[in-house]
Amino acid sequence: MRPGVLSECEISEFTMDEREQVLKDILQIFKSNGIKAGDVMDKKLMMDEIKSWPQERKLMVRDAWHMLVGNGLIQEGDPAGPRLTPRGEQLMNS
Repeated sequence: MRPGVLSECEISEFTMDEREQVLKDILQIFKSNGIKAGDVMDKKLMMDEIKSWPQERKLMVRDAWHMLVGNGLIQEGDPAGPRLTPRGEQLMNS
C-alpha cells in the first residue's frame, strides 16, 4: 500500500455523518459560486475546490456524488459540468 492511501477497510469506517457532511460540502461549492436550480457548475471550478480538501474527505466524494445524482439533487450529462436541480437547491439552502 502506498503511504497516505487508505485501504478499503479504512474507507468503509467513515460514518454516515461524515459522508453527509461531504455531500453538504459539495452543495456548498454550488452555493458559494452562486449556482441556482437549473444552472451548471463549471467542472474545473468544482474539481479545483475538491482537490484542496484533505485526502480522507476526497475519498468520500465518489459516494456523496452518487447520492447527489441518485436522489435527484444534481444532474450529470452537460459537458460543462453538473447541473443543480430545484431539489438540490432546496437542500442546499436548508
